[in-house]
Amino acid sequence: MIIGFSTTNKIFSRLIKWVTGSKASHSYVLVTVAGEPIVVHSTHNGVNCDHYNKFKKDKKVVAEYELLIDEETEKNATAHALRLLDKPYDILSIVGFGWVLFCKSLGFKVKNPFPNRSAYQCSEFALTIMRKANLEGSEKFAKELVSPEDLISFVKDHQKTKEL
Repeated sequence: MIIGFSTTNKIFSRLIKWVTGSKASHSYVLVTVAGEPIVVHSTHNGVNCDHYNKFKKDKKVVAEYELLIDEETEKNATAHALRLLDKPYDILSIVGFGWVLFCKSLGFKVKNPFPNRSAYQCSEFALTIMRKANLEGSEKFAKELVSPEDLISFVKDHQKTKEL
């Protein structure tokens, strides 16, 4: 199982990179289903999947990290990712995240006012799967406040991952 990060030149992607200071604007999980590489991710259409080859045609892959986990854990994490297909996109979490960053720039610490346990933006989804894969330390992130850059820093330094 691979945790990946990508970007595009679209305005929303550029805005995410600017606001979060990241080189990536999108997080995804790459799994193998029936021998085929499948990207499972949350987009404006909710949690869905794309064949990896199609995904790479539309997106620039910034970084990918293989989770060094046992076969049973990977199977369980992949099954969980697939069970989340069609969950809605968490647009309110994005709005709340913007509010948190704005308040932070003014010196105030606030929580995301729109936590949602049943919807996912891309980084929330990737974090959920990392937790299902028992990646130690992944619990330290607030689901509704995690960004692609947070996850890149985490997996890059995590001893149970390797950069591809």
